[in-house]
Amino acid sequence: MLERRCVTRSGVTRISVVAAIAAAVWFSQADTVGCLVGSAFLGAVLFCDAVRARIRTDRRDALTMWLAAMLGQLREYAVYVGLALGAVAAGIQGAWGWAAGALIALACGTRSWSCARRGPAPARVAQPRGGAGAAAPAGS
Repeated sequence: MLERRCVTRSGVTRISVVAAIAAAVWFSQADTVGCLVGSAFLGAVLFCDAVRARIRTDRRDALTMWLAAMLGQLREYAVYVGLALGAVAAGIQGAWGWAAGALIALACGTRSWSCARRGPAPARVAQPRGGAGAAAPAGS
């Protein structure tokens, strides 16, 4: 259905970024309404992820894949910052420390996930120093 309306995977990714920023703005308010509306926007982000996974695509270029990965990280960081701002507004002590710890854990987890996904480097075969066609030493 979305393919007929010319909605692409990149478009859905951009929509999810806007929804995540809206969730962060609502989470930054220190009241129940902000938490509920922020949660609704966060649900919209998850819905966008599900829709993006179902959209059929005939070609995937490296730029689109990189952009989707970077915008996915941006979404998560924005929501964490919104939660930290809301915690500071609510008067919770040490909120920035917890937020920094969460961002560091997220970055480390993403790094280890991407390294594990890439797999081990291929084994290199050692070449003889002179090579197969090297000349014999002089005076032999």
